[in-house]
Amino acid sequence: MILDTFEFPLVWMRNVPAAEPSSDDAAFAIFEKLLRRGETFILMSEPSNRSPDRVHTQEEKKRISLWMKKHRRELKHVKAMVMIEPSIAKRLAAKPFSIMFEKFWGYPLFMASDQDEALAIARKLLDDTASVSLPAAG
Repeated sequence: MILDTFEFPLVWMRNVPAAEPSSDDAAFAIFEKLLRRGETFILMSEPSNRSPDRVHTQEEKKRISLWMKKHRRELKHVKAMVMIEPSIAKRLAAKPFSIMFEKFWGYPLFMASDQDEALAIARKLLDDTASVSLPAAG
């Protein structure tokens, strides 16, 4: 997986083709660099990025958990993750998971049926952030 920052503050999680080796360490390094920017951003994920057969090993889960704990403070810069999932059944099934996700990562998980809906959710979240962070005119 790579993190595509071309549309920052939208950061797209993209799969690396199977022929190219992928490194979780490289993805974490990019994620850390994004967090150090100190700017709010939203993680965006397309359905092709998730393999239904992929299950993290116990060692991977431990490593992710330790990384998250180490970077808990900086994770405040992640406004949310927006996942695109065309299947309504899968979107509904994700609701209980989204509660655990937010408790673990510290930012909410939103589900969208397609890219247009995902972008609309992201724009609203960013607009809400801008209106909160800008001082009122007067």
